[in-house]
Amino acid sequence: MAMGWVSGGRRRETPTGGRSGKGRVRLKNEGETPGRGVVCFLEDWHVRCPIPLVKEMPVVEKEWGREEWVWNGAFCGKILRVKKGKRCSLHCHPGKDEAFYLLEGAVKVELEGKVFCPMPGEAVRVAPGQRHRFTGLTDAVLIEFSTHHDDDDVVRIEPSGDAPHAGTDAG
Repeated sequence: MAMGWVSGGRRRETPTGGRSGKGRVRLKNEGETPGRGVVCFLEDWHVRCPIPLVKEMPVVEKEWGREEWVWNGAFCGKILRVKKGKRCSLHCHPGKDEAFYLLEGAVKVELEGKVFCPMPGEAVRVAPGQRHRFTGLTDAVLIEFSTHHDDDDVVRIEPSGDAPHAGTDAG
């Protein structure tokens, strides 16, 4: 049986009277469940709730890097790995509401003609219909939080590819 730790929550007394640590509870692997992947349970002396785990994340290779899909249901979550000197297409989504959280590295985000350079730990929101693109100033990792992703909900204005060099009119 695989064991692990999940953090978060408040400190609780364990049945033996000791502290379990700040929010520490045991993660108990209950094994395979048909159609649901691996199912685990948070296990504390008074809490037991199922947490379905996704075993495989689809990976979509892009000219600018890659997308690692975490979830695409009512909401969508992706890890975006952007290569230095590459940029995604200038595009918009008529229905999709997005936020890009910079985890590490440096990017330039173009949003409706304005340029933003978020610091790690900052996010940029893109409302439905807003034209946007991001460019890797260094290798970077972003987390995309959005409403459901639908391939039909994208209007591409300019293609993905190499970012123009500094000093050019297009840069």
